[in-house]
Amino acid sequence: MQNIFIINPTAGKKNISLELSKKILEIDKNAIIHITSAKLDATNYVENFCSKNKEEKLRIFACGGDGTLNEVINGALNFENVAVGCFPSGSGNDFLKIYKDYDFTNIKNQINGKEVIIDLISYNKSYGVNVCNIGFDADVAFNMMKFKKKPFISGSMAYNAAVLYSLLKKTKHKVKIYIDDSEFFDDEMLLCAVSNGICYGGGYYCTPSAKPDDGILDICLVKKVSRFTLLKLIKKYKLGLHISDPRFKNMIYYVKARKIKFVCADETSFSVDGEVFQTKELELCVVPKKIRFILPEENYA
Repeated sequence: MQNIFIINPTAGKKNISLELSKKILEIDKNAIIHITSAKLDATNYVENFCSKNKEEKLRIFACGGDGTLNEVINGALNFENVAVGCFPSGSGNDFLKIYKDYDFTNIKNQINGKEVIIDLISYNKSYGVNVCNIGFDADVAFNMMKFKKKPFISGSMAYNAAVLYSLLKKTKHKVKIYIDDSEFFDDEMLLCAVSNGICYGGGYYCTPSAKPDDGILDICLVKKVSRFTLLKLIKKYKLGLHISDPRFKNMIYYVKARKIKFVCADETSFSVDGEVFQTKELELCVVPKKIRFILPEENYA
């Protein structure tokens, strides 16, 4: 079995690539280490490496944040001999929060970890592992990039700052939504999260009941609300309590589906695992049991 570590030196606030490489080689002297140099470098490297090593069991660890994990998964997902793990060194690492009892920072236990099979989200010939959001949330993700570059601002702090900044801009979006091929919503909305995981933005629990291996997507849609109501909602949204709070019952839809399609009146921001883009139409669907994911050894039952 060959262990490969893909290190994103720009993830998080500090470049830990040399320090982390040393620790990895102390544990596995035969490990292969690749330090990324540009966007999509991880995807391209992993895909090329796997295509040349189809006979050997490969374990590829994404060392970075949710974006790095996304890139590694998109490079590895078509190879049956590959499992993907994640060493958290990004600003958020929100997908790992669904495995709250596991310590992903122990390299040895990562290497000796067990494999589970998880679902992915398919969109635009690409795949997401955690959350796709549209509207206000995606606007926040875009603005978050500005604040992450500021010194002494962590992932959650950057997200909170981006929320406040985005409140000063447009907060509603006209959209028609189809769920499992049936029209579900045709109105103005604040945001919608389509999830395989439970949180994003450094710890905002948008879909607290989501599971990454149940063959279904969790969808949380928030209708348009006033800025005053939004400020009250955000406090509960961060904690994952917005679904059960009766004050927001008539403002939120929480459903589960296999497919969802957005048709927007205008160009609208979308974000998948932190990667932001704009479009007027987008379709997403769950791809069950698509890739092996590694959980650290120390938490075996």
